[in-house]
Amino acid sequence: MQQLNSNAEPPSVSAIVLCYNHEAYIGDCVLSLLEKQTGETQIVVLDDHSSDASAKIVAEIEQRVDNVRLIVNETNTGDVAGNTQKLIDATASKYILFMAGDDMLAPSYDLHAAVEIMEADRNVGAVIPRLAFMSTDEAGLQPTIYDASLLASLRSSDPHQVMRQHLFRRVSRLFLQGVVLRRALVEDMGGFVSGVTSDDYAFFMRLFAHLCQTGRTFHFSEASEWLYRIHSSNIHRNPVRQFTSILEVVSRYVPQSSWAQFKWDGVTFTEYRDLDAAVQLARVTLGNADSRRLVRKISRLAVSAAARRRDPSLLRHVLRDPRIPTMIRAKAAFKLMRLS
Repeated sequence: MQQLNSNAEPPSVSAIVLCYNHEAYIGDCVLSLLEKQTGETQIVVLDDHSSDASAKIVAEIEQRVDNVRLIVNETNTGDVAGNTQKLIDATASKYILFMAGDDMLAPSYDLHAAVEIMEADRNVGAVIPRLAFMSTDEAGLQPTIYDASLLASLRSSDPHQVMRQHLFRRVSRLFLQGVVLRRALVEDMGGFVSGVTSDDYAFFMRLFAHLCQTGRTFHFSEASEWLYRIHSSNIHRNPVRQFTSILEVVSRYVPQSSWAQFKWDGVTFTEYRDLDAAVQLARVTLGNADSRRLVRKISRLAVSAAARRRDPSLLRHVLRDPRIPTMIRAKAAFKLMRLS
């Protein structure tokens, strides 16, 4: 890599933030971005017509800080991809930093280093930070999404390896928060696809496919972290929406030859009505053989989780559902008998 001219003005960065009913978090989010700004950094927040004080909080910051800008939708759209593209279109910087209004950058996050990496090597299309959770689990430990295979793929900087070893094998553990992208790359890809449920998941599939096709690479900034906040309104806590998102991406972007071995571990259903909706969706979206395989996987997970929770209701419903494979219904009957 060629070295940067230390006297050169850092290129401009736009930090774009999607916000909806994040009044408890958006102030911390914007503050974390302000603390990490470098050179000509602009922070643009789009509020999707929140029913709380989110927009008011950002508006107050906007009045005090010159490089903060607020955009408010006239109605709530719920269109994450479309709103992300709206933010991109509202900015003109060389680089784009993505963030969600309920998350924030960690003290270790290094925006300056990310920009330096991309300035020094034009072949690097994206810099990806590491995710850290704000909360701990029941044992007081911080959960993690990184197993050895994912870390090896990210450390390789090889988009082909990420596709083969991660994106084509399991539900993605990659998030857009904290990622820095070249605007030119996003434009080459055609931006975000509005109207899809899968928003950043679909974008990552397209991003890595584009990196492979164009011979570009990425950099995993392992010491640079962003903070994921777990709360009751997380989008990922809606199991049917999450399943719809995964099914949409897998059926559209993962080769059918990989479906049989794909690990559907992104959602575990705790309510039968959600499992029922997922079974119907799988049958509509996939062919017979693939839908049967998927129904077997998600119902097995649901039965095991119900047994651990000592939840006889879901087990009884599974037992009576003819769409569930016989082996899984037998397992539900056995678990139910052990609970009685």
